[in-house]
Amino acid sequence: NITEKDGVTRTHNELNQITSTTDGTTLAYDNNGNITSKVVGGITWTYAFSSENRLLSASSSDGTNVTFQYDALGRRISKSDGTTTTSWIYDGEDILLEYQNGILTNRYTQGPGTDEHLALTNLSTGQNYYYHTDALGSTTEITDSTGSIVESYQYTSFGQPTIFDKDGLKITQSSIGNIYQYTGREFDTETGLQDSRERYYDPLLQRFISKDPIGMADDVNLYAYVENAVPNYTDPYGLMTFGSTPESNTGPNIPPPEPGPGPITGVGGGDEDLNDYWDPTVFYPPDKDPGKDPDDPNKKPKKGDDCKFTRTKGGKEKAKEEFNKEAGGKERRLLRDNRGSGRIKGVGVKGGRANYRPKGRGNYSIDREDGGTTHVEP
Repeated sequence: NITEKDGVTRTHNELNQITSTTDGTTLAYDNNGNITSKVVGGITWTYAFSSENRLLSASSSDGTNVTFQYDALGRRISKSDGTTTTSWIYDGEDILLEYQNGILTNRYTQGPGTDEHLALTNLSTGQNYYYHTDALGSTTEITDSTGSIVESYQYTSFGQPTIFDKDGLKITQSSIGNIYQYTGREFDTETGLQDSRERYYDPLLQRFISKDPIGMADDVNLYAYVENAVPNYTDPYGLMTFGSTPESNTGPNIPPPEPGPGPITGVGGGDEDLNDYWDPTVFYPPDKDPGKDPDDPNKKPKKGDDCKFTRTKGGKEKAKEEFNKEAGGKERRLLRDNRGSGRIKGVGVKGGRANYRPKGRGNYSIDREDGGTTHVEP
């Protein structure tokens, strides 16, 4: 836990929940560990959650009232402040179209990576805007079609944004409706919260407002954001800590874990199913860069190189195709997934996710079909 930050001391209970701070902030929680009340700066915020611990509404004593809706996949599909209802159409996990009170207003162009935002098109004016990001995937500038800066962004160490217009003057919210800010996630100006998919992050509290849905698989502190190592890591799913690559400006990237622990047993559809899709020889030790050949640390992989694993049974060509695709991005994945967790092919939708801890820790947590969890240590 962070016990002191910027001269403010925090008090925590035995569940690692902040209860009060010396600047007058107080918090209350429900039985599921969600923050239901936050008093900060003389303003009281009240939060309501669903039975699945998803934020349904946020209201404040100064008159703000925002409600949220989600689809069956858990994606946030609308936000309403009583005057304007913003709704979204998705392509997979990425927002494709944005509506304001039923009128199509914005179209987003997304890259292949998680939270890799490329452009925003205002459909009423036809103007295109382009994203520029830092190594964590945070938006730093937005330019127009002439290359001129329209907006620029600065962040505190834990992601509280400050926006500046084209003249460098501070503004309270994006003038072009940009929602993607710190680490490329959606920031709600109305509530001051960041939508991290599975739960919301509060940059003022420097932690999540709900417990981690996957329990202690990532951290024994169920509220901590990236284990408080904010300069180096991201958490695009609100589930676990991911790393970043300083040489890339296209968003977050996963560092390689330690070599895998070998065959995994007792998982979902059976041992044979899982082991057909995962071979630990593809993972590199933490002292080698993710883009380097494990047999020759000085050799960089390139398109056309062969690989040492097969993703599907008898599927070497498919595996080679995936290897070539990933070589340029200098990343390796435990399974074919979206940067961190993915369904095990052949096990079924409820067969779940195989998650790993980054930073070379090499231990894994696998959600089984029967609802249990298998923990694997190297």
